[in-house]
Amino acid sequence: MPLDALDQRTMTTVPRLSEVYDAYGVQVNALSVNEIFALYERTGFCIQTKRLAFFRTSPKFERTGDEC
Repeated sequence: MPLDALDQRTMTTVPRLSEVYDAYGVQVNALSVNEIFALYERTGFCIQTKRLAFFRTSPKFERTGDEC
């Protein structure tokens, strides 16, 4: 079987990403930046000093007063 035909067959048998998300309950951009950093801190992935450095170097994100 030619590679193009195999690629096409594979692409038609793979479920659409939206179907996979629905099946597994995936939510895109469901957390705010502050909620993500709070989760990182609870799990030990990010310490508060890293969080403060991120907000200091990323003016794109609005400060809400609860970054610390």
